[in-house]
Amino acid sequence: MKKLPRITLVIFLTVIYLNKGFATDFYVTNTTTDNWSGAQPNGSFAKAIADLNADATAGPHRIIFQVSGTIVGGNPANYFISKNNVTLDGITSAPGASCGNPVVIFDGPGYNQFAISGNNVTIDGLIIQDWRLLVTGTGFKLYNCIFGSDGTSKVGGGNGYYVRLEEAHNSIIGANDCSRNVFGGHGSITNAIEVSGSNDVDIIGNYFGTNKAGTTLIENFSGSGINISSALNLDIKNNVINGGYTNKGAIEIASGTNSNLTIESNYVGINASGLYATSAAGNYGNSGHGIAFLGGSANNAKVINNVVSCNAMNGITIHIANSGYEIRNNIVGLKADGIQGVGEDYGNGYSGIRCFSATATATNLLIDNNIVCKNSKNDRSNTFQAEACGIIMNQNPINSVTISNNYVGVDKNLTPAGNSFTGIYLFGNGSMGGGDKSKVLITNNIIGDNGETVGTALNSHGIAVYSAQNFTIRDNFVGIGPGGEDIGNSANGIELNSNANNFTISGNRISYNKGRRTSSEAEACGGILIFSSTNGYIQNNIISNQANAGGSFVGNNGIVVQKGGQILIGGTAANEPNVINNNGTHGIFILEGADYVQITQNKIYCNTQMGISLNIAGDPGTVASKSAGNSSYAAPGPTLTLTAGCDPDVGGTVTLSGTAPTGSIVEIFNSPQACRDCPSIGGRRGEGQSYLYQTTAVAGAWSYGPVSLNGDVSVTATGTGGTDCTNGFCRTSRFSDCEFCSLPLEWINFTGLWKDNQVSLQWQTHVEKNVSHFIVYKSIDGSNFEEIGIVEAVGNTHNITTYYFNDENPIEGINYYKIKEVDIDGRFDFSTTIHLLANPSQLFLLSPNPSDGIVNIKMNNIGEGYHIKITNALGVVVETIEKKPSSSSYEGSLNIIKDLSHLPKGMYMVTVSTEEYIETRRLILE
Repeated sequence: MKKLPRITLVIFLTVIYLNKGFATDFYVTNTTTDNWSGAQPNGSFAKAIADLNADATAGPHRIIFQVSGTIVGGNPANYFISKNNVTLDGITSAPGASCGNPVVIFDGPGYNQFAISGNNVTIDGLIIQDWRLLVTGTGFKLYNCIFGSDGTSKVGGGNGYYVRLEEAHNSIIGANDCSRNVFGGHGSITNAIEVSGSNDVDIIGNYFGTNKAGTTLIENFSGSGINISSALNLDIKNNVINGGYTNKGAIEIASGTNSNLTIESNYVGINASGLYATSAAGNYGNSGHGIAFLGGSANNAKVINNVVSCNAMNGITIHIANSGYEIRNNIVGLKADGIQGVGEDYGNGYSGIRCFSATATATNLLIDNNIVCKNSKNDRSNTFQAEACGIIMNQNPINSVTISNNYVGVDKNLTPAGNSFTGIYLFGNGSMGGGDKSKVLITNNIIGDNGETVGTALNSHGIAVYSAQNFTIRDNFVGIGPGGEDIGNSANGIELNSNANNFTISGNRISYNKGRRTSSEAEACGGILIFSSTNGYIQNNIISNQANAGGSFVGNNGIVVQKGGQILIGGTAANEPNVINNNGTHGIFILEGADYVQITQNKIYCNTQMGISLNIAGDPGTVASKSAGNSSYAAPGPTLTLTAGCDPDVGGTVTLSGTAPTGSIVEIFNSPQACRDCPSIGGRRGEGQSYLYQTTAVAGAWSYGPVSLNGDVSVTATGTGGTDCTNGFCRTSRFSDCEFCSLPLEWINFTGLWKDNQVSLQWQTHVEKNVSHFIVYKSIDGSNFEEIGIVEAVGNTHNITTYYFNDENPIEGINYYKIKEVDIDGRFDFSTTIHLLANPSQLFLLSPNPSDGIVNIKMNNIGEGYHIKITNALGVVVETIEKKPSSSSYEGSLNIIKDLSHLPKGMYMVTVSTEEYIETRRLILE
């Protein structure tokens, strides 16, 4: 083979070297200002850029800064990058530079634009003042840069934006370490970052509007921290964002068609420590919204795990058409630990989460597991009620939305931290869910402490729905925590108003709401208030302890229906009746304009005034006119007359007088003697703690039996057709006055106590009728009993009677006892069977031990009170059980079955304390 000449070989190898893409480096060795025209000074930034853009190789290329200080750019035409695969490196060789501490300052006259059209350009470690980066190439990366400040305070001016990505796909701005960028706030900057028509962009770990430590607010932008238009697959994560201005969002979706946006784990309105962005408590980190969808449209957006607090307007705002949104796991209105501290105010100036639009549609919107507190509270300037809620939806139309598992007005420890107005508010939404009420769901939220003076009214509730139809409110805690905590809202627990029709309210726990409200109408407050709304079901709720707060209203009731109707309260299925008790005024209050309210099988007892009030003249707490329809039904209500001594073996008839027509459904209830005396007192009439059964009235009378009627008995009457019903809803009367109906004996309790080497037995009765005596029986095996004594009975009484008997010869070990009650005519009845340990050598026993989680704590000789404490191996108390001494209690051997299966496996110490003894035992869970 003929050899190539030597020179030819050298050229050939050089070509191979260049085509292989080895790096070409250009160095900046001085801070000389560029020439306006002509050749640039050697070693200058302008010279490096000129040489870079003139280089014919494919790269990669680097501009390496070997200098620190300020480089002043004169002619903006000298600063652009059109080449691909370029890195501007201000960290590696610049004297004194380090990650998070750039020392090269690039300064200009404010209007300059540094255009980057090349692909795969990286800028690492510059302080950029008065320049704008316009990026149109793909694969752009920006690290470790500071814009508009020297890292501690604002510097220079600038104009428009700091960085704009315009069809700059696959770009990354920032990192979750010292390589983050810092965008110092500046009033002349509209938006710190603008993303327009760019797909697959990550904005990660940057600080906006603060110093480079992320702790102190520098100044607000005139627009947003991050402004989005027409973006696809955009991730905004782990940033600290302050400085957004009025009517803008710190993060703002501004225009265009956007999709697949993830806004995750950002601190919006607070600093990098999760605290105030300034040293003065209560100052706003952003003068506008926190996270705001304000223009264009966006689908499949996720707003998750953010802390959005101390923003002057709404925390999270949706003002555009949306589909597939998830707003989850955010803290809105508290510091980053999600705990309300004493005197702390991290609330947003308006609502926590607000969705509002007169035309944009919401579809498959999920608002889940957020903590939303303190919004528009404590010296906030806003007075518009619709902008002072925890969560508010005043968007129309709504196709489907779920608001679930949120803490609204309380922190994660259930510490009160209420929003100024209503906790969760649907307002002006019209017909939702395409008429399907299951598609709009408020469920499993804890809602408390919401409401304070807003404007001139206190119309502040746990949940409110105004001018919106087709929805379900289910399984929420409203005014009460899961452990019974009193976290009452200012006015009503749940209020429906202004044609909030076609609804279901079910499975909620509603308590302690305060009933504070001012209004021009003399309407009542309650756990649930229905005003001018129809076609609803109120079922399986517990509604209790709505205390009267005073003021201009009648009081605080369990359920109020006013100017509405066609509502079923309760029902015939097992999971439909409500429990309505211990409310400040009535259990159920039917006011003027209300008609066709059907009340079925509920447990209504121990309310201060009437079980069911139809606002009839003469009743306590009446206001305005009476109920339109229900009050005329069986007015003033059924009158109960019992016959045949209420004996279920004999049966009998009960007379139902009044205007209830033939065929009415009569429901029979027992009522508690503990709440009030049986006869009507001041018009209160009866109640119904225990529903017994129902029958149909025929000619004003009905039969009963063989069901035991015992104690206070009252009835209601409900129509079944004709003018008494419409659209499937029928009118129900008030309760009748109650009648007293007694069996020969009513047991209260039966207990035993090991004391002074004998067993002391005690039992109590409430009602006795023709009772002769009691026979005491004992057994050593729980099956074979023998008589050990007789105690004479009082005989006939309606009072509580206590009896005693001492077994002076108990066996050592477990003894079983029961009592036989004998009537004068020879009929008899037995008490329950009890057992206790005689001659115990220990205060208590644990069985089984080791245990798989279910433990029997058997205590002996405990007296009238005890305290049980269970601690783990570290000495931390994990469970307590306490029975305080009471003058009416008399307790001996006692078994407590405790489920500890939720605790981790391991060793625990169980300590039982009484007034005289304290003992500790080891318990193993396996």
